[in-house]
Amino acid sequence: MKIISLVFLLSISMLTAQTIKPISDAITDSMLLDNVYYKDTNNTLANCVGTWEYNNGTDYFKVTFTLIVKELEYTNGTKKQYFDRLKAKYIYKKNGVVIYDNYGQLYLAPNTVNTKPSDLGSAFTKNSEIYFTYTEPSFVDCHRRKVGDLTIKRLTGLPGKMSWLRTTATTYFDNSYCGDIHPDNSEFLIPANMILTKIN
Repeated sequence: MKIISLVFLLSISMLTAQTIKPISDAITDSMLLDNVYYKDTNNTLANCVGTWEYNNGTDYFKVTFTLIVKELEYTNGTKKQYFDRLKAKYIYKKNGVVIYDNYGQLYLAPNTVNTKPSDLGSAFTKNSEIYFTYTEPSFVDCHRRKVGDLTIKRLTGLPGKMSWLRTTATTYFDNSYCGDIHPDNSEFLIPANMILTKIN
């Protein structure tokens, strides 16, 4: 009886065991896979953790990346998938004036407080690059229509340097209203192309 119970428990354990895969596999895998954990096995995300800065005298940008381990990302009925993610907090100043301050969750606009912040979290990795779906806070009480794609990458041969490249997506612009309020049609403000320096 003990042997039968042990075999039964081992069978259940094998059925419920979680599959661990490199996070780079997520881009080609089916969303129908169940109980998969896409892990930062190559430390691509971990190598970007910390605080990075850009300053050209006009634009000042500081961003802090934090690694979130095994975040539940996708559920479909009983199916679940987990991902390691980078999450970002940032501050952006133009000519010394604070435009966005994500560190304190205070989003500033001319004479008002921005109530529609953006959540900047990594989507997937490919080779040594990390990809994000990109948004910026809105200056009205509704989302910004424009979305983009952001790629960050540690620069080999340049210790403490990271490239930041944002493009604007031309295929997706969110037209949905927020009550009677029109979506924000303004352009992105954070520079699209920067070389960041690690400061912490």
